Amino acid sequence: CLNQNRNYVVLGTSYQGKASAFLIIYDAVANVVFRDKFQIQGNNYNKRIKVFGKWNLKNNSGRQVAPGTYLAVLKIIDFSGNAKYVLKNKIGVR
Repeated sequence: CLNQNRNYVVLGTSYQGKASAFLIIYDAVANVVFRDKFQIQGNNYNKRIKVFGKWNLKNNSGRQVAPGTYLAVLKIIDFSGNAKYVLKNKIGVR
């Protein structure tokens, strides 16, 4: 989901439990341009919580990325190291 000002993108899903989440953005030749890690702190294992990864359309150095198509991957990994959920979405930047 791109915000109205076109200065960031949000990817979201829901998850049940505690885990680590990673938002990784790849350019057209599979270079990582952005990476963020955050913890999912679900405290009721019977309830799903919303998980969002936000990308400000900048690389890890803080520079605006070039126009093009990018692959956004939101990966959730439980504390035993198992990948539990992966969301992939292509994003066009103008």
